[in-house]
Amino acid sequence: MIKLLIADNHPITRKGLELLFYAYPNIKIVGSLYDCEAIIEFVMKHPVDIIFTEADLPKLNGLRLLRNLKNL
Repeated sequence: MIKLLIADNHPITRKGLELLFYAYPNIKIVGSLYDCEAIIEFVMKHPVDIIFTEADLPKLNGLRLLRNLKNL
């Protein structure tokens, strides 16, 4: 089972991605978030295999997010 975290600051996009990935029985959506700080907090508390995110999120951009996640 793949644990997927969806992150996008647009609620309609997040919901659409959730509906898309729910169709795959080997993927479990473990969270749906809107900014980088929430992603970091979530990943520190929950196991995640893949983070599906856009590069331009509020508060931190995608590159800074990757750097922060790498240091966890």
